[in-house]
Amino acid sequence: MDIHVLNTCNFRWIALPVPKQNDPKSSCVPYHRYGHTAVAYGSNIFVWGGRNDEAACNVLLCFDTSKLL
Repeated sequence: MDIHVLNTCNFRWIALPVPKQNDPKSSCVPYHRYGHTAVAYGSNIFVWGGRNDEAACNVLLCFDTSKLL
């Protein structure tokens, strides 16, 4: 799933690199979904739920905007 970050100084989007499949971080990358909820709290964005055309998701994900992780 592509993750883009907006630089609020120059108003340009950058795409974060996608981890390779053999990278341990690849298991943390969320799959495409719709119907989810996203909440910003401090420097984190929390994403809960949603579904794709195959299954529903009940996983809480956290994206740290200060570390871009």
